[in-house]
Amino acid sequence: EDDVKKKGSFQALMLRCLSYRVHVALLHGLQRRGNRVMAFTVEPDNHDSFIDFNVKGALQPLLEEEEEEEEEEKDDILAALKAFQKRAGDKVPPDAMLRCFLLCRFAKNTLALVEAEKGAMSDLLKLAVRVMLIQEMLLRYVPLDKRAFTTVEFNDWGLFSEYLGPILQNKFYPFLAEELGRLNKLDIPEGVQLESCDIFDGRLYGHVLQFVVGVALKSKKSEVKADAFKFGDYVDDELKHLWTETSSNEKFFPMKLAELKDLEGLEPPKLPAILAARKKPVLHQMKSELM
Repeated sequence: EDDVKKKGSFQALMLRCLSYRVHVALLHGLQRRGNRVMAFTVEPDNHDSFIDFNVKGALQPLLEEEEEEEEEEKDDILAALKAFQKRAGDKVPPDAMLRCFLLCRFAKNTLALVEAEKGAMSDLLKLAVRVMLIQEMLLRYVPLDKRAFTTVEFNDWGLFSEYLGPILQNKFYPFLAEELGRLNKLDIPEGVQLESCDIFDGRLYGHVLQFVVGVALKSKKSEVKADAFKFGDYVDDELKHLWTETSSNEKFFPMKLAELKDLEGLEPPKLPAILAARKKPVLHQMKSELM
């Protein structure tokens, strides 16, 4: 209604429909969506190339999709990766450099949204970030074959399926895809470490979360202290470095879950029984005239 040109164009369209006595015309609730006008007509063919050409020239600029919001300027991700690598020194192994860079960027952005807030949602996001960083420590020092253990079914756990699982699906994974896509378009100079594996282990993440929540529920203050993990000093130093990269004003430990104690579905499922090792296989002798 505020655009005189568009208003005049649509009024002309309506008058044209009436003057040609079209069989069908959807005029009520006429709306613009992108470059399409959600209306249609059924009428005899009265095409005039001269009029058609001039109408296209007049209407095309009006129907071009407008940018609702200017895209935010993104930082130089390559420069940020170089700076992160320089700060890391020996605190981050080369094969974990890219993984930790992406994780710390996500953690920093997430914590910046809730740093000054209090409440269950704030503590949920802080818990999610802390568990991600602990998962990173385990990815470094627990080989893949040692991670082949039996754990809980996370989709049946309310805390994971209703809260932290969607954070991964709707926030973390899209963030990884976007940042990796940006890096993939760049010419990477020598010396920048991009070789990586195990960008994220969702199963290990859920296992750590089950352990953290279980320990917190047994604590009088609903918190988890550093000695619960029994990390070595070198692991503690590497974890502190990553936490520093998030620019958080809080200490990593203790992990406080007091605000979550009344959250529905917080109680984690119990770990299943450990499967007994199978017996040593017996090789049967095979005899054949072909052998």
